[in-house]
Amino acid sequence: MAALVIRQEGNKFFKEGYWKEAIDKYTKAIYLDPNDHLSYTNRATTYSKMKNYTAAIKDCKESIRIEPEYAKAYYRLANSLKALFYNDESLDAYNTFLKLDPNNILAKNERVQVINNICNEKFASMQGGQIHPALRIVNWANCDIDSWSCKARLLAATREFNKGSEIVRNNDNGLVEITKGIMTDERCITIPSSLDLAINIAIEQRKALPPSLSARAVILRYKQRMIRERLDSILPALATNIRAAFLAGFMDMFASDAKTLDQGIENLQRAVELALFAKEIALDKMDVTDVTFIRSLKVHLMRAILIKYKKNVENFDLFDKVLQLAKEIINNCKENPISDEDMIHYCVYYRGHLKEAYGSIGSAYNARSKSSAGKLGIQTHDLGLLSESIKYYEEAINYLPNDDPDLALFHYLTVSNKLMIGGHTFHEIKQHVQKAQNCEKEVFSIFGDSIGDNLEKSIAIQSLEQLRRPDNIASDEEFFLPQAFHVSSNSEKEEDDYIREYGARIEAKEAARFDLSEAAARANSEITRNAFSWKK
Repeated sequence: MAALVIRQEGNKFFKEGYWKEAIDKYTKAIYLDPNDHLSYTNRATTYSKMKNYTAAIKDCKESIRIEPEYAKAYYRLANSLKALFYNDESLDAYNTFLKLDPNNILAKNERVQVINNICNEKFASMQGGQIHPALRIVNWANCDIDSWSCKARLLAATREFNKGSEIVRNNDNGLVEITKGIMTDERCITIPSSLDLAINIAIEQRKALPPSLSARAVILRYKQRMIRERLDSILPALATNIRAAFLAGFMDMFASDAKTLDQGIENLQRAVELALFAKEIALDKMDVTDVTFIRSLKVHLMRAILIKYKKNVENFDLFDKVLQLAKEIINNCKENPISDEDMIHYCVYYRGHLKEAYGSIGSAYNARSKSSAGKLGIQTHDLGLLSESIKYYEEAINYLPNDDPDLALFHYLTVSNKLMIGGHTFHEIKQHVQKAQNCEKEVFSIFGDSIGDNLEKSIAIQSLEQLRRPDNIASDEEFFLPQAFHVSSNSEKEEDDYIREYGARIEAKEAARFDLSEAAARANSEITRNAFSWKK
């Protein structure tokens, strides 16, 4: 009875628009009667008004658990799921609601909207386009989000980037906010032109020097100014130049032509050198001299050089530069740990940098491992380099939250390489794929189908579809997979030759380690043969 009275007080506050007070009353009613499903549903409705959709979803599910036939809870659940782009789950909730209340016109119309959203997403995915993650994340602004999650990181980045873009629209440079947004999570970029505009405005305002000047020339100019001017009057312009060089380099690092990519690397190198010069003369007076800011510049420089190396895998100098920068970043993280009390800072500038460094080493080894096709049309790999790649990919996984698409990508990369090397258990492969698929499901509401049907994912999924554990092996943990090769021919005779040759090799060298059946070898050759043809 007491819970009912308190709930009714909450209803009064709700009608008057006092959301916080209504939530307090519903929470007290739930405390007095934990099985009061009406208070859970009413609190969910109030959370929805405050756009805290995650809390609303949680309360709706609890209401449904207590009273599975209460229609209103399903309707509120469907609304909240729809707001956060959980379209498939929202459709299920609308379907259940309409079974309980089949004549509800509003719900029928909203259900059609959800179906259209699903169709549009599938069509956009087929066309290679999707709703931008930074546009989706805005609906999470008032939600209860795990501070360790990728969502929290992207939301913080999007807020900064949008703030910078607004400054640019008002004819100021916005470099500070745009740079901070990109360094927090580059997936925040909804208006790419804001970067170029911010740089141009800074140059027009004479706050930044043209990007064509070398770092050495810029440093010389500032040293000359230091003779005539106070340090405090020089530092703001120097900070602007560092950010402008970073943004110019960032824009160019994803270019398809080699010349623009080289310009991007030069600009990022310039930003690093200017930041180190600033630290030398100003110590820690500016945010651009902060150890995490300089490390961010090095992370982007490392990534740009890695992109160039993947296009020039015979250039081992680039390989060495990637490894050198990555190891500097790792050592710097260990020497300058960040407290996890500042979670966004910790996730971006500590965990994020370690993920980038270990992931880049893994990708560099992966790229270097590939060599030309040989006998029987088999593309060979350096298995030692592949093993190194796996080691660093698995290390990178340790620093990724469960809702970051990169987590799924690294699992698929690891699976692909483990299949190449052989000797890993079927159970191990299944675990990687399961974790990747769980991650893809978790990230879909924000990032959509961000992984798509890339080569490594296709190899992993095909392996589970085609490989079957032989009857004579007791469990998946005991079934060690044979080494996979890329077989380019569709000829059954050539495939049979491959199987015989591979079987002979195993019997001669590794019979004690592997349980090999002809069916497993045939399936593995089929998986990799298809992958090779897709790659070409």
